[in-house]
Amino acid sequence: MSLKSNEFIKSIKAYKAGKSRQSFINNSDKIIKLCSNENPYGSPIKNKNIETILQYAHEYPDIENSNLIEKLSQTFSIDKENLIIGNGSDEILQIAALGYLNKNTSVISSKHSFSQYKFISQLRESPYIEIPLTNHYEHDLEKIAQTCQETPKSCVCLALPNNPTGTSVSAENLEKFLSKIPKTTLIILDGAYNEFDQRTDKPIIPNYLKKYPNILYLQTFSKAYGLAGFRIGYGIASKEIISNLKKVKQPFNVNSLALKAAEIALEDDIFIKKTLANNHLEKQNMYKELAELNIQIIPSHANFICLNLKENAYKITSKLEEKGIIIRHLQSFGLPNYIRVSIGLAKQNQYFITKLKEIYLEK
Repeated sequence: MSLKSNEFIKSIKAYKAGKSRQSFINNSDKIIKLCSNENPYGSPIKNKNIETILQYAHEYPDIENSNLIEKLSQTFSIDKENLIIGNGSDEILQIAALGYLNKNTSVISSKHSFSQYKFISQLRESPYIEIPLTNHYEHDLEKIAQTCQETPKSCVCLALPNNPTGTSVSAENLEKFLSKIPKTTLIILDGAYNEFDQRTDKPIIPNYLKKYPNILYLQTFSKAYGLAGFRIGYGIASKEIISNLKKVKQPFNVNSLALKAAEIALEDDIFIKKTLANNHLEKQNMYKELAELNIQIIPSHANFICLNLKENAYKITSKLEEKGIIIRHLQSFGLPNYIRVSIGLAKQNQYFITKLKEIYLEK
């Protein structure tokens, strides 16, 4: 008799990431990578002296993550007990699943959204309920709220802005939505791309925590802060939720270098301002250029653009790779006719547009 895995594993598909630079054997340093929504400026820790921490590499990291927790506490004007640090915000999502999900708890999310929401439901053998996006590719908050009210035990997962569409909600609409959700429902709001949302009416999630203590807000240093390779994120929630999460997380889940890098990144306002300014300007330029090709563009509040290429999406993705440009084909998100393009630097974006136009002229 052979070793058998748990039955639920059969239904899980391994996570499919955008292609890495290393997957291209030749000229990997010349590849333009616009598939994973990374910061085109790189990392704010370049040229910063973090070598001093290496002398303590033989010691375990601070289990309380004290320095970073203190800085985050000051940034958001919240108590330190309202914060938890994770090995990326993905880990905190998985910790929340361990603490709050079971076979009797349904996970409710939007169709065409981040795959990890379905993944955590599968890990805990929780029923997964997918609500279609609206005709404008936005979360159908009315339908999600109604489903919560009809589902005795549930957990809602919403990406604000949504990945891969880049759409989000206003503060007013989020408030209406939250007021309809039962207090017994865990509401996970994923703000991985929140910094890029420059609307004046966008929701400031930490402001909702006192009124809605069933919210868990996730944030990451991977995107705007340029630390994807360090794997570090954080969660903000009520003291009760944070206390429960800390009971089921691994004791030394974040390494010392990542903690130090996050401290440095959090203090670098110039880097963030430069990142957001580039994203806003280059996104507008991309809109203008793409409009000339008569491609359907989903207006984005994130650092990427989702495009409907119709039946040519996979073919165009492959041709762009031949020209040294990696973008994300959205088959794994259930959108086989769409691609997602990260906003890069001006030179990178222009090269992408130029090659895309060449491919369209070949048709």
